[in-house]
Amino acid sequence: LWNCFILFLDLLAVPKHPYAAMENWGLSIFVEQRILLDPSVASISYLLDVTMVIVHEICHQWFGDLVTPVWWEDVWLKEGFAHYFEFVGTDYLYPGWNMVNVLFFHCWELPVKGCLVLH
Repeated sequence: LWNCFILFLDLLAVPKHPYAAMENWGLSIFVEQRILLDPSVASISYLLDVTMVIVHEICHQWFGDLVTPVWWEDVWLKEGFAHYFEFVGTDYLYPGWNMVNVLFFHCWELPVKGCLVLH
């Protein structure tokens, strides 16, 4: 049986890319604005955005690259897991940001408020 772990993970910043970020096994490629920041001038919201994009793409190393859905109809699973764990991972890195509350807001309160407005 072969070992299924990454010895190292490269994060590459490029000036132009058709997507904000893209993961490949052992390499994640990011548009410069999505990974590089100057902490002395960056806002908290920008730091949050950069952190969540990086964590999301690192999550895809497992959910999507190593563990891949058998068929296209199940591809939502890899995005769902990566989306969930971007909140968990960001909460681990910045516990004071209360990302569990933000996740709850994104998953429950926003859709409910949208339904109340529409109906």
